[in-house]
Amino acid sequence: MTSRPRNLRHSLRYLVLATFGLSPGACAKDSPAPAGSADDPPAGGDAEGATPEAQAEPPRDELVEFSLVALAPEADGSIPLVAVFDIAEHWHIYWENPGDAGLPTKVEFILPEGLSVGPIQYPAPISFPSPGDIESFGYEGHAFLFARLEGQVAGEKEAEIKATASWLACKDSCIKQSGEATLAWGRSMTGESLAALETARARIPQSESARGRVASWSDDYPPVVSVDPGEDRIAMLFPADPKSWIVGGLGVGPGGRDMNIHWREGNSAAPTGPQGVVLIESDDEDAPVALSLDFPWPEAKH
Repeated sequence: MTSRPRNLRHSLRYLVLATFGLSPGACAKDSPAPAGSADDPPAGGDAEGATPEAQAEPPRDELVEFSLVALAPEADGSIPLVAVFDIAEHWHIYWENPGDAGLPTKVEFILPEGLSVGPIQYPAPISFPSPGDIESFGYEGHAFLFARLEGQVAGEKEAEIKATASWLACKDSCIKQSGEATLAWGRSMTGESLAALETARARIPQSESARGRVASWSDDYPPVVSVDPGEDRIAMLFPADPKSWIVGGLGVGPGGRDMNIHWREGNSAAPTGPQGVVLIESDDEDAPVALSLDFPWPEAKH
């Protein structure tokens, strides 16, 4: 599914909802269906009049299959761990910021003493636009979240590594799910799954400075960060937390060669954390490159 920049209508919608203290996800089609709603299948059989496609839907416990794999050790001795989500056709799960609707996909590792895992790395997602100018961010088909296993224990390759995960699976309705997996040492991925993993790994955001980009904050209030991608093109911004700091969404200049991110006016303190992930298209690259925007925030003005 193709990503698209946020348009003016979407940006104004964020501002209006924020003005009246409403959550953008409150009116979203992707919102989870309450227990016992019409989206739940009736007990004792298929719903009367259900379409063949609806009757062919996989069971709920097969919508998303969660597992763990380990990749070849890195030069520093750390071992890449991959949380794998195999998602049923036409369904999707969400990125760390789900956007206008949904819930973030989360993974927690259960490790023996002597081992530790670094931060979860989320590959750049894709966009799921819905009626009403709703836009969510997530994954379909196969999703992979990455982390690095570090440390030493006796018999490390026999060490039991477990992880728990939670996610929201959505199609026409949504189902909140969770799972637990144990790492199968020596398991390898092949074919379509391996190709999908490599594609996802290439979409792990790089640091902005590693690509030599230029960014600066304006002296206006609320402040605006401008990003110049040089000769490349900005394809999409996935904001880290639009509820706290984006007023006007994303502004992309002529040709998609510059971008403005607006900080929400009235904050009592400067935001923290990264601004988000931006996809950069280049004539020299076969696929868009994901960059993490993580610039120091200017001080808040009172």
